[in-house]
Amino acid sequence: MLSLLAQMTILLTGETGGVSGRQVSPILPTLSGIQIQEMGYRAVTHAGRACFPKDLGSFEQFLTSRVKRKLENKTKLLRWRQSWFVTDHVKPELLDRLGAKDLTSHDAQWEVWSVGNQVLRCVAVGDAIENAKLANNLGLWEIRWSAQTELPRIGLFIEIARPLGDGSRRLHQIRKLREQRPDLLWFDLGSLLEGRSIIRDGLDLQRTLTVQELHSVPPQLLLPSPQDLAAGMDHLLQELRPGGTQILQTSKAPPAPGRVRSWRHTQDGQRILVLGLGDAPEEVGVKQAIEEILTQAESDEWVILLSRQTTHLHPWIHDPRIAMIAVPGSLRLGPFKGSWQRGHASSGGPLLMQVAPNRLLTVTLGEKGKLEFVSNAIDERIPADPKLARQVNLIRHTLYPDLNRTAIPARKIGSGTHLKGSRTGVLLAHTILRAADADAVLLPPLEDDRPLPGPLSRMRLRSQLRIPGYLVRRRVEGRDLLKAAAAFGNAQLTSREKITAEAPVMLVTTADLANQLAKALGPKAGTYALQLKDGHLIPLPSTSSQLPTSLRDVGVTLIEGQLLWDLPDLSTLERRVTMLLEPPTPRSAFRFRIDRLSLSIQEVSLRAPAERRAPEDPRANSPTRLSVGSQFDLRIEQPWRHLVASVRTLGEYRRETFPAENGEEAIDKEAVDDLKGIFEVAARSGNYRPFGNVGVDSEFTAGIPGQVSPARRQMLTSIDAGLMLPKRGVLHEARLSATALRDLSDAFNQEPSTNRTETHWRFGLSGLADFRRQLPVGSIRLLLGARLFLPETEPQPNTLLWAFSERIEYAFPLAGGLNLKTYFEHLSWRTHLANPAPTFADTWLSGGLSLDFARVLRPFAGLF
Repeated sequence: MLSLLAQMTILLTGETGGVSGRQVSPILPTLSGIQIQEMGYRAVTHAGRACFPKDLGSFEQFLTSRVKRKLENKTKLLRWRQSWFVTDHVKPELLDRLGAKDLTSHDAQWEVWSVGNQVLRCVAVGDAIENAKLANNLGLWEIRWSAQTELPRIGLFIEIARPLGDGSRRLHQIRKLREQRPDLLWFDLGSLLEGRSIIRDGLDLQRTLTVQELHSVPPQLLLPSPQDLAAGMDHLLQELRPGGTQILQTSKAPPAPGRVRSWRHTQDGQRILVLGLGDAPEEVGVKQAIEEILTQAESDEWVILLSRQTTHLHPWIHDPRIAMIAVPGSLRLGPFKGSWQRGHASSGGPLLMQVAPNRLLTVTLGEKGKLEFVSNAIDERIPADPKLARQVNLIRHTLYPDLNRTAIPARKIGSGTHLKGSRTGVLLAHTILRAADADAVLLPPLEDDRPLPGPLSRMRLRSQLRIPGYLVRRRVEGRDLLKAAAAFGNAQLTSREKITAEAPVMLVTTADLANQLAKALGPKAGTYALQLKDGHLIPLPSTSSQLPTSLRDVGVTLIEGQLLWDLPDLSTLERRVTMLLEPPTPRSAFRFRIDRLSLSIQEVSLRAPAERRAPEDPRANSPTRLSVGSQFDLRIEQPWRHLVASVRTLGEYRRETFPAENGEEAIDKEAVDDLKGIFEVAARSGNYRPFGNVGVDSEFTAGIPGQVSPARRQMLTSIDAGLMLPKRGVLHEARLSATALRDLSDAFNQEPSTNRTETHWRFGLSGLADFRRQLPVGSIRLLLGARLFLPETEPQPNTLLWAFSERIEYAFPLAGGLNLKTYFEHLSWRTHLANPAPTFADTWLSGGLSLDFARVLRPFAGLF
């Protein structure tokens, strides 16, 4: 039984972000169709006065000099949730535009302070209107986020965002609660501390202040977030050790100093058991660990589950063994309090509490299973810790003036080119492409990468670039890169040109992404960490003792180095941003393709009447035999604007062993010695691509088995033109074409024929489908091909009418591009004239082994 008289009070916080107070939730950037003129940490506030210096660095001059004050027009200051608005005209359409129904209006006064030729505009409210002095202590002035715009029929409109759960006020209030009740328990759901710095590659400069304050007013438990763990678990434990805060992570891992899997506490007869579900609840053993502890829980214990997220709570959301679940929530507006009776919920499950970053949530466990909760806002009505506030403000006044400079100007409404991703993400990718001389960049999502309509300051730029880790460079195949990018949906793939499946690509990505996607990226070629040197990303040898440059430093140095190196004016900065937003030109796209280098041995069987095993086509019409040979298919390609030109060479040499048949002795001789060249020009893009080519097909030696005198050698020339469908899905290629053929074989005969050489026209359709499946070891592939020609008016005896084929093969990889294959192939065809006519078609069956090599090279781009 729970104690009927005792009470226990628990304070819950989460996502507060330390003492820095940089978390804001403004409304102006969320409104559509507006052009924000200025945005960032540009306002300074104190004691009912908000000032808007043109330059934060010059603000201190107004505090230390004899200034003159001039009153201007009256205005209105509207208080709304987490912001103040300054406007001269409060109209219904303004309130509708803001979507704010609970605004409170205050009379305010515009004023101008001047010293020399410098002026400072401020707005004062309440007692500050009568105060003709500026507080001269810089540490008293808070720097706050503000945005300024011009609204139709409204005029000048300014928003000043109040920080969510400002650290100096929040910690001051917690200290007061602890003084009122020393046995108050405090559990934090993560992001208690600042994370990575926006100034340097390391921890936030104000994290030290937060840690120092927590030593005197520490929480009992912390469910750490990635922000808390920015420097690693050991560093966090060292920071929390003086205050005695323990890290809560329920898992199968054994307890360690400073870390607990669960936390039990007894106070005035009340007993609680606290569990923690972190950011990676899918780790092996987490669910089992929670179930194991729940099974061992006593019946009179209040079981509290703290969770970093709601997506993995479904196993316990209706579990009657748990009294309360607490998760970080979004901004909480308005008063919030109530009570709850354990076991009286319709679901019989736990109470679900969302902990907002701008409030302090206290939960009291009372008699007979009754739970009461109240949420108190943290805003400017709560007094700040004077010493801590001055320390925080002085750090801001030291750093923010330079960080407040515009790095990326606002995009004019309706004028920007459509970008795939945010401006910061595109700028980062394009600068890396240029600096690393790469073809593609694959990057994780940036921090807080919401598109905003206003200018981007250096502070926000650096905040977005707080991506841990460093960059690596490696060679990948196009198909593997496309597969990897699809597998990691949040990653942003940026390339100089469209990536094709067969093209080798020089890729730059983070080391972490390269490890996560190692399997999808294919065989691991040389992977090199990158170091930034003189504006270029240089690969570090594996034996180098130098450290690679962090991605954050790469982004900041490259972007700011190309935009802000000479303190440009706004128009110059806009031109530079526009230039960098354009993708860099493709590197050399000249390709040398080895589509096939093959050595094979196969058994061939022809299903055709003996009468048609005639000399005119010995390669097809021959008896069953064993065939040994080699083939090659080489191609060079050079894209140019909207076209691609290629020269292709195909060759085949084959020896065949024929068994004795129809009184003929078994023979072994050369059967095929063929060489073919094709020059082709085709469109580079489009669903239907025009093409044209010229080809020469020659047979160097006689190919008729058993013939003593040399046979007529083949020399066919062709001109081919039409439309082709490029690779898409399983379709490898399809072509609709008209072909002009001319046989020049007589020029090589010892006894030239008296027949006149004529040009024959043919119209045909061909296609090839390619089905692939990766296996745990090797891969399997099915090729389906077909050719169809329109009947000719004067066909030759062996002129093809139609054919279709299937080839199934299993490939076992041996080395890069080299595979051992076993295959089975079928071909059926029919010619225009056949005597005797076949029932359906002649058929060719073969099966064997081959050693195949294929590779696409870009020698002028350094990809071999």
